[in-house]
Amino acid sequence: MAVNARQAFLVVGVICVTASLLAACGGSTVDAGPSPSTATAPSPAATYASGSLPAAAVDALKRYFAAVAAGDSDAATALLTPSSPLRGDPLMGIAAIRDVAVERRLFGPPPAGVSAMPMVSAWVDGGADSSWGPGSRHDFFMAVIEAPVGVWLIDHMATSP
Repeated sequence: MAVNARQAFLVVGVICVTASLLAACGGSTVDAGPSPSTATAPSPAATYASGSLPAAAVDALKRYFAAVAAGDSDAATALLTPSSPLRGDPLMGIAAIRDVAVERRLFGPPPAGVSAMPMVSAWVDGGADSSWGPGSRHDFFMAVIEAPVGVWLIDHMATSP
């Protein structure tokens, strides 16, 4: 029994250290806390696990990142689900973003409650108080939801360092 407890403690410790390292390198999930909206996120109408991302989803992602590039919080917020954690900071603390490329090919099944999770690559410049740091390329894994059919909204995202 003691061996199992030690092993569990070791696994938890490794997970915590890894999460801390990823956060320090910018590889963290954005979590702006609870949404000001009391509405729940729409359920996805379809799940896209492989193949190509639908054109309407690509368009929603391009419009979202264009709003971030323009510093337009209202336009960015309009493309988020009602319960998106990004609503707390729809511009994600990004001072400038350029060379945005939406990966149209899907690589695997999305997490539960998400229609697809495509990758968006971009050059990001963080502000003085931002965790993004000086300019560098980042990959955003965007959780998008199709609800109702044909209308795509961004729910949350994760990044790579």
